[in-house]
Amino acid sequence: MSIRSFVALSLPNSLATAIGDDIARLSVQDKESRVRWLDEDNLHVTLAFLGNLEQLGVQALDWRLEEIASSCPTIELKIESLSLFPYGKRPKVLAAMLKPCDALLGLHRQVKRSARDAGIYLEKRRYTPHITLGRLRGHSRRDMSLPSLATGLSDIAPAMSLYESTLTPDGAIYDELFRYDLVPNVDDLLIDDAAPWSETGSENGAELNLEEY
Repeated sequence: MSIRSFVALSLPNSLATAIGDDIARLSVQDKESRVRWLDEDNLHVTLAFLGNLEQLGVQALDWRLEEIASSCPTIELKIESLSLFPYGKRPKVLAAMLKPCDALLGLHRQVKRSARDAGIYLEKRRYTPHITLGRLRGHSRRDMSLPSLATGLSDIAPAMSLYESTLTPDGAIYDELFRYDLVPNVDDLLIDDAAPWSETGSENGAELNLEEY
């Protein structure tokens, strides 16, 4: 059985919350329901759309993505503008466009190369990093005026994931199959830092105040 899948970056909480607030505001202003707005939990940055994969293809790609994540540099996600996308006469989504930094573009190329090494065919298209806020409905795409969006926000991508995408009449449902952390987990850092301490979290009578970390 094949699954419709893609590889994407998760959003840091700061960006997800800010964009989620923008979506909530914009959806209220969208009186004619011209956009099918995404839930905050579904926001992501697609690195590569893989199409329909068999289980063997998923397994072949999994360990390659894990290897990429283990040596991945810091990926900054910075919002530059709001735009209809793809550019041209037939846009399909309203998206927050991201600064195409070298680290992000390099990660995209690595994911594409790994997919091809795993025997997965990818469509040839120019990569433009963005976060989809909503999908446009009907024939009202070209004359849509763009609302304001908080730009200039930036933060570090916490993880890369392999997702399954299931299409429904109400939009796609995304299920995370595998997650590859790109930055250390804060809880793990606290545990590592606390290792030389006693079970009570203190040394020489000094209490460890976790609120400072």
